[in-house]
Amino acid sequence: MPLQGVWTADEDALPPWKGDYHNDLNTQMSYYHYLKANHLPQGASFVEFLWNSREAGRAFARDFYETEGLCLPAVMTIDGKPLGGWPMYSLSPTNQIWLCRAFDDYYRYTGDPEFLSERAYPYFQETEACIGALLEEGDDGLLYLPISSSPEIHDDEAEAFLKPNSNYDLSLLRYFYDTLEEYAQKLGNKKDAANWSVKRQKLPSLAFDERDVLMLSSQEVLQESHRHFSHAHGIHPLRLIKYDSLQNRRRIDAVIKDLEQLGTQMWVGFSFCWMAELYAIAHKGNQAAEMLRIFWDSFCSCNGFHLNGDYQKRGYSSFDYRPFTLEANMCAADALQEMLLYTEEGLFEPFPAIPDDWKQGEASFEHFRGQGGILISCTLSQGKLSKLLVQADKSCSLQLRGWNRLGLPEEGAVWTIALEKGENLLIGEPKK
Repeated sequence: MPLQGVWTADEDALPPWKGDYHNDLNTQMSYYHYLKANHLPQGASFVEFLWNSREAGRAFARDFYETEGLCLPAVMTIDGKPLGGWPMYSLSPTNQIWLCRAFDDYYRYTGDPEFLSERAYPYFQETEACIGALLEEGDDGLLYLPISSSPEIHDDEAEAFLKPNSNYDLSLLRYFYDTLEEYAQKLGNKKDAANWSVKRQKLPSLAFDERDVLMLSSQEVLQESHRHFSHAHGIHPLRLIKYDSLQNRRRIDAVIKDLEQLGTQMWVGFSFCWMAELYAIAHKGNQAAEMLRIFWDSFCSCNGFHLNGDYQKRGYSSFDYRPFTLEANMCAADALQEMLLYTEEGLFEPFPAIPDDWKQGEASFEHFRGQGGILISCTLSQGKLSKLLVQADKSCSLQLRGWNRLGLPEEGAVWTIALEKGENLLIGEPKK
C-alpha cells in the first residue's frame, strides 16, 4: 500500500510525496497493526509483494551499491525502481532492513516454521549480502557504514549526513544481526549463527548522553522539536530496549521526558501516534490515550483520513497544511492495540497501558493475535480480569505478566501457563 493507499488522486499533478512507496516510516506504520488485529491475509499481501520484488532489489544492489544481494530503494515505484528524493533517506541502505522486519513480524506472529526457513531467513540472508558488503571496519575494530543519517534530521542539508553510525542505522543493524543469529540457531545452522554473532559483536553500542537520552549519533543530540523520533527506534518499534529493567526504564523514561520538553511544534500527525506507542511501552496509559485523542480530533478530517498538519490551527503544531497520507491512521490503531496487549514470544500482558477511566469501567478485546500464533480474548471489569481466553494451535507454555491468578493487577507478577491445543479458559465462567 503506497502513501495514500487506494485513494491516490493526482488532480493533474503529482499526489503528496509522489504517492509512492516510502520504505521507511510510511510502509512500516501502514503494516504495524494487522498482526494483533489477526488480519493475516492483508499483511501477507505486502510480504508477498516484497518477495516478488526481489529481482528489482538485486538490480538496485548491483547497479547502485555495486554489491551482491538485494536492497530495494527507500523511495520506489510499484515495480521497485528508484524515484529519488532527499538522497540521505531515499537511498539509505538500512531502510531495506525495515522490509526484512515485515518478514520477521509475520513469522513471529504466525509461528510458521516453514515461512521461517523458506521466506524469512532467505530474505534476510540475501539482504545481508548487500548490507554486509557496505560495512567497513574502523580503527577500533568495529563495523561502520561509509555514510549515515537519521530520518529526517536536518532535512536535505549536508548536515543530514551524521557521523556513522547514527543511532537509527545502528539500531537497525543490531536488530538485523541479532535476528540473523536467532534464525540460524532455530534452523540448526551453527556455522551461520557463529558468523552472524561475530558481526553483531563488532557493531558499536547505541549512543546515550549523560541524561540517558538516546542521541542522534555519538556526536550529536536532538536539540529541537522534530516530527521523526528516528533516534529512538531502538525503543519502538525494534524493541531492543524493553521496559524490563531499572536501567532500561530509566533510559526510556529519559527519552520520553526529552521529547516532552522539546515540545510538539514541529510534529505532524504520525508523531502523536508514535508518542502514544512510547507512552504505551512505558505503561503510561493516560498520556497514550491523550496523544491518540489529539491525533483523531486535530490531525484527521471528518472522514478519518490523516491530514498530517494541525489544519484546524489548534496550536499543537506549526504545520497547518493538509496533505493526506495513511501511515498515521495505521500507527494509531497499533498504538491502541499496544495499550490493550503487550506480546512477545512466550509472554503477554493484557491492558499494560490503559487510562484510569478505562480501568474503573470496562475494557475488552477479542481474538487479538499474540506472538507465537496464539489468539487472546480478555475483559477487564472494574480493575479485575473477568475473562481471559487463550486459543493455541498447539500445546505450548507461556507467561502472563502483570496479573495474578485471581485476575488482579500485581506489579512484577509472572504467571507461567501450560496451554493445551485449542481453547484455554484461564479466567471466567465457561459457556453453558
